[in-house]
Amino acid sequence: MNFTKDDKQVIQAFMEQKEIKSHRCKTDGQSLFYGDLRIAEHVPDWKGKATTLVYDYTEKGQAFVDKHAQWLVYQLRSLTPRQNTVNIRDAVNSGLVEHFPRGKNYANPFSEAL
Repeated sequence: MNFTKDDKQVIQAFMEQKEIKSHRCKTDGQSLFYGDLRIAEHVPDWKGKATTLVYDYTEKGQAFVDKHAQWLVYQLRSLTPRQNTVNIRDAVNSGLVEHFPRGKNYANPFSEAL
């Protein structure tokens, strides 16, 4: 997997469905992660295309993790249609996200596993 110091390049690679990682985040082309936290993913549809879902880890979305996670969400939201932003509680209830993160250290790629 390629490495970059620029998280914007990771976001761009995610949108192009390519693999890359930085110190804080990574993408396998299918999902964008901030540490262990899935920020966004491409969900394939029956037409052979994909819809990009962005999980709303922002203060306004009532799922604030930390400022960098919020920044990633804002960057992705500017690249996707508004209706593709998913509230975290809705994502948990529909099974898209396993659980609601608690505490700002959840997304820290250097923290111990919870």
